[in-house]
Amino acid sequence: MRTLNIIFVTLLLMSAIEIRGYAQESDLDRLKTGFNNKIEEVLNPLIKRHLQSLLNLEKTLAQRQKLEDALLVREERTRLSSAKGTEVLAGSPDSPSQLKTIASRFQRESLSLVRGWESKYEKALMSLETRLTKSNKLNQALLVKKELKSFREKIASRDGNGRED
Repeated sequence: MRTLNIIFVTLLLMSAIEIRGYAQESDLDRLKTGFNNKIEEVLNPLIKRHLQSLLNLEKTLAQRQKLEDALLVREERTRLSSAKGTEVLAGSPDSPSQLKTIASRFQRESLSLVRGWESKYEKALMSLETRLTKSNKLNQALLVKKELKSFREKIASRDGNGRED
């Protein structure tokens, strides 16, 4: 009976620790959320301005009877409206030339705003990984390391330079 009680108490404690671990947001989750919120905050005014430029271009092209080009602009506007965070930086439309010009300007301005925050996020991830490793929270440190690798790959892919550490 005593052994059964010990097993029961042990299982109860393990469950409580596990539940507490799931109930608390991890440092990595807080860091990710903070970064994503900051990127949204920084990009939103630029996105709104860009969407207005695209709408104006779409109207102009429609008035000039360039319907195919107007539809391409609408597709880009729709894509941008539904994109979240740095997804708005993905890809560049092929035509028409006015759309390429507007998209190129948006890309340049967005990247200049985002790169600084990406650098800070990368440094924060490295710091968190080090802190977790030193405090012997190896599972969490491995999750941070995986996020850091994924983040770097995403940036390298977007920037087209294939940088990997």
